Amino acid sequence: MKPAYLVTHRGQWRYLPPIQAVNDGVVERHMLGTDDAAAFAYAAASNLKLEAWRQHRKHVKSMGTDSNIGLLVENYLASDVFKALAPLTRQGYALALAHWQDNGTVGGRRLDKIKVSGLDAITCQKIYDMMARVSVSNANGCLAVWRLLFSYAIRNGFCQYNPFKAVKKQTTKPRRVTWEREHVRAFLNVAYSNWKTRSIGLIIHMAYELAQRSTDMRLIKWSDYDRAKGVLVVVQSKRGSRVELPVSKGLQQMLEQQAKDFDWQAYIAPSLKRDSKQGLMPYGLHSFNKAATALMKQSDLPEHLTVRDLRRTAVTEMIEEGVPLPSISAMTGHASLTSLTPYVRHTLRGAMNAQAMRNYPEYLMEEPS
Repeated sequence: MKPAYLVTHRGQWRYLPPIQAVNDGVVERHMLGTDDAAAFAYAAASNLKLEAWRQHRKHVKSMGTDSNIGLLVENYLASDVFKALAPLTRQGYALALAHWQDNGTVGGRRLDKIKVSGLDAITCQKIYDMMARVSVSNANGCLAVWRLLFSYAIRNGFCQYNPFKAVKKQTTKPRRVTWEREHVRAFLNVAYSNWKTRSIGLIIHMAYELAQRSTDMRLIKWSDYDRAKGVLVVVQSKRGSRVELPVSKGLQQMLEQQAKDFDWQAYIAPSLKRDSKQGLMPYGLHSFNKAATALMKQSDLPEHLTVRDLRRTAVTEMIEEGVPLPSISAMTGHASLTSLTPYVRHTLRGAMNAQAMRNYPEYLMEEPS
């Protein structure tokens, strides 16, 4: 069946979508030649973009100054602005919006039922303060997302000002917690002792050794690993940075052992849950955190440690050993060296390494006779 907006003109295919969609930059009008298959494929792909655009316009059209915040959130989640974000960012934003919608009640009124034009800074401050009593860092993260939501609302003419801009947020001290190497060994000894938890061990092992986020290590595939060179390629989900990372002999051995059992499917460290194609699914964020937390308890690790501390641990170790910041960023994928400053810790070990690299003499004056 011929896709919509595909027409022939003098023996050649042309794609002629609505001019409004062209003006909005959604699709383009094109001469597509005489190849039927290529023309049909192009038109079909473009029509999918058109349908998404129409759905978004339907949401926008339904919005007004009397619309409630629930409809604004629905509108934003269907927008191209939201869809252009990285997958992990989209997931985080959606959770932040849902969290405050579900729990942000003031005077018995749910946040999502309040009119967009009727939300004031006083109400926003009350919602923030209520969430901050549970977790300041989470409240600050949610606040940032809600500020973005209302900036989107202003750009689209749904309201005139951003009530979340006036919210006074609390400051939090940067988290400085790091694992000791004995903690990592204890965890891996427990995780690697059972083939059913070996994948969790590998995710932690790779995250610590390669200074990556465990959320990215969950999704690493065999196609990302050059077994001959011992190099793993990671495309980071947060900013899209691509890094090539050398793998130690010890980790290579664990990967070879893992390959004997799991290289018939896509993921290096999969869960044991089957997908629809009889492969294995990667761990979800919740299931991974739950499994990793259970293994940390079995390993008798201190309760204040979290999996997210591993990347900080790796970077801190490199800084204390005097590794140049450009070399560290080549591993971590940080675009700016200033992004590494939160990892700098003032420790005796770091000072001793700095003095040793400075080659400072034992005696500045003549040695005593």
